[in-house]
Amino acid sequence: MREEVRDLILSHARKLPKEVPIVFTDALADEPAAVPLFQPTLDFAKDRNAPLHLFVLDASLQENQRRLQDPARIGGDKLTDVGILKTIRHSEKLFIPEAAVVLDVTNMTAQAAAAVIFQHLEQPRG
Repeated sequence: MREEVRDLILSHARKLPKEVPIVFTDALADEPAAVPLFQPTLDFAKDRNAPLHLFVLDASLQENQRRLQDPARIGGDKLTDVGILKTIRHSEKLFIPEAAVVLDVTNMTAQAAAAVIFQHLEQPRG
């Protein structure tokens, strides 16, 4: 089902002009299955002839657990079980694509993290 949803979203997003920024969020484990799951994102950027800026947001386990218990997460499809998070964090590493900027957001608000990302995006590429 993941692939079907992704393909539907990408088919509609391909119709947008390349000047329209598109943000994808995902967390993949650093395992062989991550590469084929990530490849459609790379292909999408290539098909659009648009730049792809990769950011991996990380936080300490304690901060991750605190954020997981935010009442705003309840009732949605996001993980809210701290026990599951702890198991995942102890058994898996994050997949970090080549050229990704890793940003530790442990002590940052969402607004501060966004500001750092915008700073990276404004830097000239060579």
